[in-house]
Amino acid sequence: MKLLLVLALIAGQVLCCAPALHAQVEYNTLIKEAAAFLPDELEKADAATVKLLAQLLQNGPVDDSIFAKANFLMGQVRQYQGSLNSASSYYYEALESAYCKQKNNVANACWNNLAIIYEQQSQFNEALEAYHQSLEIAEFLADSSSIAETWINISVLDNRNGNKTKAIEECGLVLDYYRRQGDTLNMALCYQNLGFYHSKTNLKLSKDYSLEALRLNTAIHNTYGIAKSSINVAAVFVNNGEYDQAKKILLETQELCTKHEFIQILATVYRILADIELQKGQNFDVAKEYLEKAVSFCSMNGQEDNLSEVLLTKVKLNAKFGHYDGFTDALDEYLSLQKRVLEENSLRVFHEIQAIYDVNKLITQKQVLQEGNNLLSRQLIVSLLFLLFAIVAICIIVFQYFRLKRAMKTMFKMNVTIAKAAPQSLQETDIEENSKLEDDEIPIINLYNEILRRIDKEKLYLNPAFSVQDLCLTMNRSKRYISRAIAEGGGTNFVSLVNEFRVNEARRLLAGHFVELPSIVVMLEKTGFGSRQSFYRSFKMLTGFSPQEYMSWAQKPPDDEPDLFQNDTLEGVLA
Repeated sequence: MKLLLVLALIAGQVLCCAPALHAQVEYNTLIKEAAAFLPDELEKADAATVKLLAQLLQNGPVDDSIFAKANFLMGQVRQYQGSLNSASSYYYEALESAYCKQKNNVANACWNNLAIIYEQQSQFNEALEAYHQSLEIAEFLADSSSIAETWINISVLDNRNGNKTKAIEECGLVLDYYRRQGDTLNMALCYQNLGFYHSKTNLKLSKDYSLEALRLNTAIHNTYGIAKSSINVAAVFVNNGEYDQAKKILLETQELCTKHEFIQILATVYRILADIELQKGQNFDVAKEYLEKAVSFCSMNGQEDNLSEVLLTKVKLNAKFGHYDGFTDALDEYLSLQKRVLEENSLRVFHEIQAIYDVNKLITQKQVLQEGNNLLSRQLIVSLLFLLFAIVAICIIVFQYFRLKRAMKTMFKMNVTIAKAAPQSLQETDIEENSKLEDDEIPIINLYNEILRRIDKEKLYLNPAFSVQDLCLTMNRSKRYISRAIAEGGGTNFVSLVNEFRVNEARRLLAGHFVELPSIVVMLEKTGFGSRQSFYRSFKMLTGFSPQEYMSWAQKPPDDEPDLFQNDTLEGVLA
């Protein structure tokens, strides 16, 4: 009898471990697939990672490294999207795991990315602390390359904090390391940084270092590095009052950047050329032409920080040459840009705060689920001491069956709830007053709310041929501004927005027909979908069911079976 119990225990443990190992391999595969979308396909990466985290929260404990990697990946996605506070939350969640506390490459990457975020937010002390955390891990792993790269970042940060002497010393040590390694590319980077560090205090040293960086980049045919180094050399000449030499270098750099389409550097080239004309005070028209080109390239590349400097130079130029009208226009442009950046930053902070709230909510739900799953695991282990392999296997199968059925039932109830809920806009706005405004005068959020109300009130989505051009004509707005309002206000595009209305209409139709349901053809006619394929794809994506599955659930009486989980709240189920 004792031997039988031991065999049952061993068999049960094997059964418990095997699914866990399989799940770990599956999750690692999902993480690699999601990471492959970065950084070019952010929407796909976002969707895949959100789905992965939802599965982890729903299915309960797995290897701690999976949670760490998934949170790190979500942090990367948010960082690429510009949601810096949200990204930080995910990185810290990863760092809290036991896996990252063991000082590995994932922890190192988290600290590095956190430091970059802090730099972008001008929190230099926090960034410096994060870099030192990364450095500690790199030294623990004896990763010389990571150590050197981190010291470069630390030196740049020390220079920003006003610790120029310390920054120069740190960069010099890294330069010695790269010399021993024969790493010409990173040697050039070090010389370039040293040239910048000395630009305000020692023009001769700044010039020597910048020229050496240019020489090394030229030697290894690093075209982008050549362009960046040339900019630094030209800046030294400008600071030294050698405008002709600076202009010559900049014009050569302009040809190089044009050939290789380095748009970001081109904007800087034209800005410095305009600044030279401003300093010389000789040719207003040439300087104006340079600034117009700089503005064009900044707009092409979305460089709002560089554009701000360009517009400020434009203000100074008109002031110096006494062009009052041009001065006021340039000043208005500059102030308008600052206002727009402030509004966008405010909106971004709002979304990030909302995302942080969602993250904290998910973390809380995860802890509750983990506690519940830990309790179930202990009960299962005790049961294995008294049950044979076959009985345990049957119990597991039955449990999983009811769990899946409960999840499907809950998801259907959620869809019915959504179907019965009236559509809501974000806020009330004065439609008549907005209609009198030009595109650029109406706030984006107001226009987005007006779009939602117009589509819902007039049932525009029921027309299968309804297009963005029709919406533009209906609202008397340009396509560019309509598309921008949908993208920034709703975080989606026109097709997806209209399909959401159509799927919600399908939900409402199906939610009211528990006995006799319309056919798919009728559903297409009554919801506005132009094709069966589009209806199936959109319905599955937004509800989690195929139309046939949804119909099957809708035909069941609402309380056709006892709820095995009566003590769970709806919010708990959603986790």
